Amino acid sequence: SGKQAQVLQNFCASKGLPEIKFHTFRACFATHLLSAGVEELKVMKIGGWKDRETMMIYIRRAGIDEAGATEK
Repeated sequence: SGKQAQVLQNFCASKGLPEIKFHTFRACFATHLLSAGVEELKVMKIGGWKDRETMMIYIRRAGIDEAGATEK
């Protein structure tokens, strides 16, 4: 119902934190999940993304494709 942003704003205000945009929180959350190895499709469902193209932004930010490349 779109109330996520208001909940986040209220929480930040109650803790004396600067306002955080919901989109920023969602992007960070997705990036952390992907970095932790959570399956892409699960992250898409949790975050509400409907297409892989949009989700690829977060995959690139998480560095999943490059992970371990320098270990060899």
